[in-house]
Amino acid sequence: MKWDWLHFVPALLHFIEFIPFYLMPTQEKIEYLRYAFSHVEILSKQQEGFLPANFHPFLKTFTGIVYEFFQSLILFSVYKKERIWVRKNKVVWNWLVRLTFFHSLTYLFVFASYVLFFSKVDMRVYSVLPLGFTQFFCTINLIFNPRILYGMKEIKDEVLVSESTELPIMINRKVLSFVKTQNYKKTLDRYLEHEKPYLQKKYSIRDLSADCNIPVHYLSIVINDQYGCNYSDFINRYRIQFIIENRYSEFGRSLSLEGLASEAGFNSKNSFYTAFKKNVGCTPSEYFARQIE
Repeated sequence: MKWDWLHFVPALLHFIEFIPFYLMPTQEKIEYLRYAFSHVEILSKQQEGFLPANFHPFLKTFTGIVYEFFQSLILFSVYKKERIWVRKNKVVWNWLVRLTFFHSLTYLFVFASYVLFFSKVDMRVYSVLPLGFTQFFCTINLIFNPRILYGMKEIKDEVLVSESTELPIMINRKVLSFVKTQNYKKTLDRYLEHEKPYLQKKYSIRDLSADCNIPVHYLSIVINDQYGCNYSDFINRYRIQFIIENRYSEFGRSLSLEGLASEAGFNSKNSFYTAFKKNVGCTPSEYFARQIE
């Protein structure tokens, strides 16, 4: 991601701050560490690097609050844009919301303690509180709700794309470059023109995806953006064109209009009449009556 490098900044600043310690003679470092391990209670009161004593626990807590703030923003954004994913992954979603809320509450409590009781408490106690409470929270949740560990469900194609509705906004069209879109469109046009798969009844978008070797979600984006319709309307256009072209051929004359519609891939008379009127603007009878005139 574009801004992932920012996660490295705290570690880099921490490294720079401790340069004085790194430059100390080896024997002096050893003595300092021995003293620190034998007098743990005074560690938080000693100056660490360039920063004053007691400042590190405060800084770590403040960093935690910043992370929780942005994590909350991400969750809010996902909830607004990925409603289908949220519904399909309720267990994981609820876990993420609860964990973020619990983290935020703990960090805010610790931060408030620093501000209100800075000189009266051992900062080391408060610095380990977020970690300790988080471990406790995670353990309790996993014991009583182990389904959290089962992972997230993928949004299946039928959820991503409905054959009878417009393409959901949640799909990001930027994932397809112009060149890739045009290549997919050419593949699609060529296959439909030569193979005529739309003549099969119940020919689904998944069938077309497999036949053209185009991922379903990409195929949906191409159909929606390049042809201005959903899959159902798209495939019905080809069926109606087939009926129009063959109505007065030797093959078409041997069948009733409904029979020809069935050969074109329509499942029923109603679906044929509805699709024909939607695409042509009138009923099949009216259209062909005009052609005879």
